[in-house]
Amino acid sequence: MNNNRLLIVVIFVFLGFLTLVFRLYNVQILHNVEYGAYGEVQNKAVQTIQAQRGLIYDRNGLLLSFNKNEVSFFVDVKSAGKNDKKKIAAIFSSELGNSSDYYLEMMKLQKSRNVCIAKKVSAEKALALKKLRINGLKFEDDPSRVYQYDNFASHILGYVNASFYGADGIEKYFNNELKGVDGSRIILKDARGEMITVVEESINPQAPGNSIYLTIDKTYQTILENAIKKAAVGNAAENAIGIIMDPTNGRILALTNSEDYNPNFYNTCSDSVKRNKVISDTYEPGSTFKAISLSAFLDKKICSPEDKVFGENGSYKFKNVTIRDSHNSGWMTVKDVFVHSSNIGMSKLSQRIDPQSFYLYLRDFGIGNYTDIPLPGEAKGNLKKPETWTDYTQSSLSFGYEVAVTPIQLTAAYAAIINGGKLFQPQLVDKVVTNEGKTISSFQPKFIRQVIKEETSKLMREFFVAAIEDGTGKKAKLTSCTAGGKTGTSRKLVDGKYSTQNYNSSFIGFFPAENPKYLIYVLVNAPKQNSYYGGDVAAPVFTEVATKILSLNPGLINQQNGKKEETQYSYAGNKDVKQVELVFASSVQPQSKVDEIDYSKKVMPNLEGKSLREAIKILSMFKIKCEIAGNGKIISQSILAGASIKKGMFCKLTAQNETNGIALY
Repeated sequence: MNNNRLLIVVIFVFLGFLTLVFRLYNVQILHNVEYGAYGEVQNKAVQTIQAQRGLIYDRNGLLLSFNKNEVSFFVDVKSAGKNDKKKIAAIFSSELGNSSDYYLEMMKLQKSRNVCIAKKVSAEKALALKKLRINGLKFEDDPSRVYQYDNFASHILGYVNASFYGADGIEKYFNNELKGVDGSRIILKDARGEMITVVEESINPQAPGNSIYLTIDKTYQTILENAIKKAAVGNAAENAIGIIMDPTNGRILALTNSEDYNPNFYNTCSDSVKRNKVISDTYEPGSTFKAISLSAFLDKKICSPEDKVFGENGSYKFKNVTIRDSHNSGWMTVKDVFVHSSNIGMSKLSQRIDPQSFYLYLRDFGIGNYTDIPLPGEAKGNLKKPETWTDYTQSSLSFGYEVAVTPIQLTAAYAAIINGGKLFQPQLVDKVVTNEGKTISSFQPKFIRQVIKEETSKLMREFFVAAIEDGTGKKAKLTSCTAGGKTGTSRKLVDGKYSTQNYNSSFIGFFPAENPKYLIYVLVNAPKQNSYYGGDVAAPVFTEVATKILSLNPGLINQQNGKKEETQYSYAGNKDVKQVELVFASSVQPQSKVDEIDYSKKVMPNLEGKSLREAIKILSMFKIKCEIAGNGKIISQSILAGASIKKGMFCKLTAQNETNGIALY
């Protein structure tokens, strides 16, 4: 009996041995390649090395957006034993500050195998934690994009999403330039899937993204943002918008919405707030559009500045529609029509041009077209084709209705009106550089087309100046520099009808008048407090912004571009002396106090009591170099009144220390 049992045991052992041999033969001989490859997969893995995203700077090289190297830590709850979890909790509590129970609770309430117990730990704190070798503990690089000035220029910069991909603004438009090329490496893992080491020869390094220099100036952007926010709050408006552009080349120096957001926390605000209304929202511009219409009429020569139009005493019935002005006017020159913003005058002038020509001028100004500004989400506005116009469309278009524009469109069109007739594409990016600082793309001004003749542009600049000096834009007048501009007040469409309660109040202005360097656009949407007229609501914002820009650029003060006089003065306010070239236009009439002086006598006049502007202008007429100390009214002069003026003389002026709203130093 015992022998039988022994025989059975021997047989089973023998069969087991045969099975084992067959299994080894199957694995080692028959399926050697297959199982070898499977083992390779289990023991090795390819890890992505995320590329460093390129940086974003303003035009002066000030860093606006950069990367912060951070690490996130995970626990594989199936691989980590009870003691492993306690050890992890204790160490992370010591390093990061939360209690051990906090981390243990996170590991208990897991919804997946891998639980993130610490997200975006700074590189400094993560250094020691990454060296830990505890079952189940893993980590991965999790960089953050940092916008160090928070809400600053949020609608320009945009933001990156959780995948580190540009989701709006410059970040999205230039994502391919900024993102770089990811690298890779092979790691060896143990049976539990934990990393043992990196195969050094397998490392394919990442290539960092290129960096971008914007045309934006941080100082100007800050000035504009503050002024636009204040305008929105002060007028109880729905929102407000602002743009500063260099009209000579289309470069944008600042661009803002009053409703901004912090790109560091982009997911905490609504899509409405993140929408860049400067390029995506359209509106009927009203009277600011008159500059576009009138420049077309003048360029086409269907009227001249001296032509007269009857204002119908403020009420004009055109076909079956009554057109009204805010003031009662009789006969007006074409210039007066613009200066006093007459809807009736514009309507009558529009009847002199054929529809096709009018339409082509508007199209050439970019109305109804994309400007191709390098930002995502631009709208192209709306300009109906002549064959769809009604009997009233041409009249309505002339003073800014039955047409929809974006703020950036209108600003680009105004730049063309005042810069000699040249339409430029709005430019936001100056250059793209490599990680080593080598420039690979330099963006030059992009000229689109010649819209109007240079003489028409010059004439329109004169009209713009008159609109501020004598017309609806008086609150945009600058004390130390001649400016030009146009107000706009348009009713908003609400439920398909023009509202009598909601208006778009706008102003577009520029300076210096004869050689424009800065073009400023302001739109206040639906102001509910005080006035709703563009001249009352938006024009003062222009003055505030322009005054602060002038304080940073004293060389523009009193600058007029015409016949250049080689006149220099130095300004010694607050013991700080700066040499600045002044350029005066012989064609521009000086102020009345300046006119009283007989320049042919070559005798020094009495400058005491005169403003800085008047005194500088008088000395420039005599070609006298000067140095100015103080601010306000002149209280003394080094060349006494009545003294003979000789070539090469130098005069020191002292002014009262008054505050006139402008810091010239």
